[in-house]
Amino acid sequence: MTVRRRALLVLALVAGCSSRPHVGKERDRPDAARPPAVVVVDRAAPPTPSRPGSRDVALVDEREPDDDLAHAQPLEMPKGVRGTIALTAAGARPDEDWYQWVVAGAGRQVARVELSGVPGIQLGLEALDGDGQKLTASLDGGVGEAQVIPNLSVEAGHTYYLRVRAQAAKHGGAQPPPPARPYSLLVIAADETLGEEREPNDVVAQANPLGADASGLFGRRHDEDWFQLEADAPDAGAPPGATVRLELSAVEGVAPSVRIADAAGRTIAEARGGKGDELRLRNAPLPAGPALVGLRAESGFSTEARWTLRAQVEPPLEGAEVEPNDTRATATAVVAGRPVAGFLWPGDVDVFRLHADGPSLVRAQLDVPEKVDARLALLADKDRARLLADDGGAGKGEALPTVFSPGGDLFFRVSARPRDTAFDAPYKLTLTVEPDDGATEHEPDDGAAEATPIDAGRPVRGWLAPKGDQDWYRVTAPAGAATIKATLEGAARSATVAIGEGSRVAPGVGATAAAAVVAGRTYFVLVADRAKSAPSSEPYRLTVAFE
Repeated sequence: MTVRRRALLVLALVAGCSSRPHVGKERDRPDAARPPAVVVVDRAAPPTPSRPGSRDVALVDEREPDDDLAHAQPLEMPKGVRGTIALTAAGARPDEDWYQWVVAGAGRQVARVELSGVPGIQLGLEALDGDGQKLTASLDGGVGEAQVIPNLSVEAGHTYYLRVRAQAAKHGGAQPPPPARPYSLLVIAADETLGEEREPNDVVAQANPLGADASGLFGRRHDEDWFQLEADAPDAGAPPGATVRLELSAVEGVAPSVRIADAAGRTIAEARGGKGDELRLRNAPLPAGPALVGLRAESGFSTEARWTLRAQVEPPLEGAEVEPNDTRATATAVVAGRPVAGFLWPGDVDVFRLHADGPSLVRAQLDVPEKVDARLALLADKDRARLLADDGGAGKGEALPTVFSPGGDLFFRVSARPRDTAFDAPYKLTLTVEPDDGATEHEPDDGAAEATPIDAGRPVRGWLAPKGDQDWYRVTAPAGAATIKATLEGAARSATVAIGEGSRVAPGVGATAAAAVVAGRTYFVLVADRAKSAPSSEPYRLTVAFE
């Protein structure tokens, strides 16, 4: 098993490659002069990206028939081959051209295969091993567009095949198919470098071994690159509870995702970004067995711009969240009064669980690093936010002043703006608990159905927070009461109070309100801020009296 901290990425073998010699027969056929079709550049040549026809090499005409593996045309290194492709009539076999080559030199190499576009035809380009098993393909180009396989891992002395085919809709109608049209293909082989991915590695079974650093390409739409980060033995320095840290560079035009999975492919932690985003993921637990790292181009691709991936195993962090914790079912347990640290990356959310033994008031305070704009929410069933704090802005944190718990578990969720991350420095969440004193509002109390019950004549404290918050209270008129009066103190100037008998009460116009009542009936008192001022850390005081 490999030690992850210091190992560099060693590229995996291409599955199914054999070392048999050329098998095709040469069949000469005169052809008119056409552009170069297949050009194989010896590995001794400079391995710089090129375009079909850009190298000054001798050309050999394509020899038909070469439409299946058994008749694949051998390539005469370093000569090229001229060929054409055509649409076929509906019901006819698609036009295909097959080529084979034996990789020269020694060791493993990386081959770049570039197929030029053909006007009016959508081409397909496939690479196969010596047994004719498909290794990878490029099918992304549209009609008339080029196809590229940018980084196929090959081994010297082994045979490989290339198949060029027309994959657009077949020609139909009464008119005969259009004539064959020329294409060009270029193959460049170069020594592989340390840390370079080995394609194909699109599924878990093809995962490359992963050390500290890796580099590769999102070479086609929805390209996936899998790596295996093996668990260190205890005596090799990986402590129990070790975590994984990943940093993936940005690729222009590509929206990436990165995830950590266990040996069965179950996702432990995942980060997703927009086009051109870098991704960073931290504090994902290291599975007991091999850990898998999966990269994916969610949209876009590039055959030129490379990604780089850095993987690091870190010791467990004291007092930190435990991933995965993005739902109530996987929430990290929190001890009241003890701050917990957490990390955020694009697409990440963290859910925390606090247990209260009886009726309690819970306060939540979120402190965030500079430039991070975070959200703090109280969750209801199905992980929906019941109360959301999103007022502080970048670097200022959020707070939920008084959340009522009748006893049992409460769930809080921390998230950030799409491109904000708390990575190098964590955020801090502190949950405190105190007994319900009967004189404090019970959040959430944003409607009549959740109104906080209060006693007449006894002041109650509350907070108009988060921004836009409304606080509802309910009180029953005692025997002999004729009027009710509500008085609001200590609130913003724009705060108002209103009284109503039904579940629909319009916000008031001032800090006092009065109304006639009938003894025995329930009345609702609404406290709101008509200006929706920024929330205050200081509570207001509401007093309701009957006369």
